Amino acid sequence: MSLIHILRSDPPEFVADAKPSELWCFKCRKRLMHRLKVVCGAYYDPEFFWACDKCGESHTEFPSA
Repeated sequence: MSLIHILRSDPPEFVADAKPSELWCFKCRKRLMHRLKVVCGAYYDPEFFWACDKCGESHTEFPSA
């Protein structure tokens, strides 16, 4: 009999070296500085998105799009 242990953890999150940009945040309802973030998963390709400095989330695209 063999035992297998799977260790799960949150994926690492990095701030890219891109210049911060002022973009519209649909959650905060104003133009704010956004930083490019990269989330690296264990088995998947990295995800790139713009994160708002105020709310920390990505709401730069129009909600109905």
